[in-house]
Amino acid sequence: CSRRPAPTGLRASRTATVPHADRRVRRHRRAIAAAASLAADLRAASTGNGAQRR
Repeated sequence: CSRRPAPTGLRASRTATVPHADRRVRRHRRAIAAAASLAADLRAASTGNGAQRR
């Protein structure tokens, strides 16, 4: 796959033009963090249960 630097510039210009993009990005980051932590907890629980079960 070929990486192109265009998407980053496009994203930067888009966030610069859209005023409420920062708020949306913050909310999205919070959601990503929550999902990541939840996934980590699920992974730890699944590994612990798997070690006990198997």
